[in-house]
Amino acid sequence: MTHRIVKVEWLDASGGIKSGWRPTTDIRKGGKPAPAVSVGFLLTDDENAMIVCPHLVGENLEDGDGEVVIPKSWVVKVTDLVDKPKRR
Repeated sequence: MTHRIVKVEWLDASGGIKSGWRPTTDIRKGGKPAPAVSVGFLLTDDENAMIVCPHLVGENLEDGDGEVVIPKSWVVKVTDLVDKPKRR
C-alpha cells in the first residue's frame, strides 16, 4: 500500500503551565494554542481528522506505531514531502 508522506503544521491545545490555584484573570492572559509539526505517512484524511504515522514496518508496511490523530479544524497547512510517481 502506498501512503503520502506529509508534513502537517497544526495548532495543539495547551495549558497547565503553572499548577495550583490562581486568578482566572491571570489564566486568560497566557492562553494560546501551541504550534506543532508532525511528519509521517498519511493514513487517514477525512472530514474529521488526519492520522499521521511516522513508523511503518512489514513487507507491505502494514503495521505502524507512533501515530497522531489531528482534528481537521486544528490543521493549518499540509505539505507533501515526496512527489507522487508520474504515470507513463
